[in-house]
Amino acid sequence: MSEEPSMNERESALRFTKLWSEAQPTVSGFVRGMISELSTVDDIMQEVALALYSAFADYDPSRPFVAWALGIAKNKVHDRWRAVARSRQVAHDPELLEALTQISAEMADELDEQRSALQECLRQVEGRSWDLLQRHYVHGHQPRDIASTLGIEAGHVRVLLNRVRSALRQCVERRLVGGGA
Repeated sequence: MSEEPSMNERESALRFTKLWSEAQPTVSGFVRGMISELSTVDDIMQEVALALYSAFADYDPSRPFVAWALGIAKNKVHDRWRAVARSRQVAHDPELLEALTQISAEMADELDEQRSALQECLRQVEGRSWDLLQRHYVHGHQPRDIASTLGIEAGHVRVLLNRVRSALRQCVERRLVGGGA
């Protein structure tokens, strides 16, 4: 059995709802002025509303609700700024930046080697295999279109393309490992 909220709880919830609905446009304007991303503004506004509701029993009615709500909003914005600053600090760490630069350079060298090996292997492809590669990868034709042009089944075109790709992959791997064809 669920318990009915007491009259005080209902009155408190109604009072909060009234005060928050009056203060929300001002608080929202403040948060929008401090945070540029709309989804973040929405998140912060939800956090503010939840914090206000949770602490409403501590609210001093002799003080303006808007001022209290703005104080909570200011703290939430500040928390978000701190979180963003921490995440940016990691991205601007000189050692991390140096490590990422080194990794990028190594990857570029590795990609250059792979590209050269692939070019050498492609020079060895001839005849029907070369025609299939050209039609599919250069001209962007789908296997079903290639199949209708060549008078064969689309499934057969897919099998042939897989065989050519597999042969190219093996050729590239051999070149990268041993330097041979």
